[in-house]
Amino acid sequence: MAKRKRKEPGSGKKVSDGVQNYSFEFRNHHLQLNHYQEPAKQPVSLPSADEVFTEMMKTVKQERELTPIEARWETFMNADYEEQIALCHQTIEEKDLMDDEMAFEMFNTLYYSTVENDERHRFDELADKLHTSLPELYAQERHFIADWQITNAIAAGRYEDILPLARELASTGGEHLDIFTKTLDMLSYHDQRSTLLEIYPLSWPSVQEANVFAWAVDEFVKRAGDAIIFDHLERNPSLKTNNEDLQEKLNIFIKVDQDRLVSYIDILTGRQEGQWEMSDFGFDRFYKGKGKAKRRVKTTKFSEEARQNLYDLSLEFLRYLRHEEGVPYTKGEIARQHILEYLRERHAGGLDPEDDTRSELDMMRGVKKRKPKIHRPDHWLCPDRNRFDQFLANQLTFINPHHYRAATSFELMPAWLRFLETRQLIDADQRAKTLQDLQGLDANLLKLFQTFPDPALCSALEEWPYE
Repeated sequence: MAKRKRKEPGSGKKVSDGVQNYSFEFRNHHLQLNHYQEPAKQPVSLPSADEVFTEMMKTVKQERELTPIEARWETFMNADYEEQIALCHQTIEEKDLMDDEMAFEMFNTLYYSTVENDERHRFDELADKLHTSLPELYAQERHFIADWQITNAIAAGRYEDILPLARELASTGGEHLDIFTKTLDMLSYHDQRSTLLEIYPLSWPSVQEANVFAWAVDEFVKRAGDAIIFDHLERNPSLKTNNEDLQEKLNIFIKVDQDRLVSYIDILTGRQEGQWEMSDFGFDRFYKGKGKAKRRVKTTKFSEEARQNLYDLSLEFLRYLRHEEGVPYTKGEIARQHILEYLRERHAGGLDPEDDTRSELDMMRGVKKRKPKIHRPDHWLCPDRNRFDQFLANQLTFINPHHYRAATSFELMPAWLRFLETRQLIDADQRAKTLQDLQGLDANLLKLFQTFPDPALCSALEEWPYE
């Protein structure tokens, strides 16, 4: 959940942008009812919401003096980059003017400014100063500040600085699970396994006590279990489930389903591998009939067997990524999970165009409802441009963006296609055709990630598809 932004000092609730315009119709009724004349209408001009808000703020400021904290904030907002850094130092030193909201707003502003000016170290100096001078206040805002510092450490290659910062976050990870989850995405993308292995158990008590949906806790437990298994696989590629250390660590989070664990590890070690055909995944179904009466249609739901087969195929892809493409398990799992999610969501119709393609103007004019043309994917295991674009957009919503999930899904999609070709589920022509269809999405994503604080995502997109 995004933190509430500071409003301009003294402001109340901002007037809605949707100011209604009322047109009044005057009619002159003459003595003769059949002789009716309507005068020319005069347009009604109302002030915009911004104008109303500006005037309101002027009135508020005239009615009372700003508090010291409000005055400092106004000074900060009107200052240039160097002055803002100096004011942040000064406010930390004065202490009385630095409350939790002031801390968030100042550090939020300066984090992106220091990244833009390639002076991340100056942000870290301010964060360390706040931590030392006002430890209780730092603790209130550490779920933001420590995450920014971890990004800085990764960008600078200071991996030794990551674990202490991650520990800061872990103790209260459940209280800010949405933000903490994104930190876990970042650490997974960069294969910080040793850090992940330490902070999952540290954060588990707070996650258990958190007031969150059950699925969020389940997702956390799955991630923790995956991190443990991946670490054991790195150290022992022929891992078996009777490993006592593995069982002990998994039991911290969940009572293990031994049959599922055996299947999971057997696939990742290569002891179990399917001989797949497209019919195994249940995308299409042939109805009985002869000639034209025999038709193939998309099913609305996967059967349990088809769903399991597609999941097993995705696990084989994760093994392929690690052993054939050199992608760490933790990063590969991000791609595996969300490519699978994309295929399932597209099959269910969740990425199809809206049922009604009329514009608002068309609706006002009474234009009949238009049904969009739904095109069958060229291949059910390959992405199509429009629906993959929609899937990525859903991952990058303004309210709750998941940058690493979107970027990794796109970055490793060429690897998914290469994997399908090795399993003879597609041929080289289909792979080339799919990549050609996706051309241009990389440029669109690159624009979005140009200013993202972690430069690794942008670098990967610049090299896409690196065939």
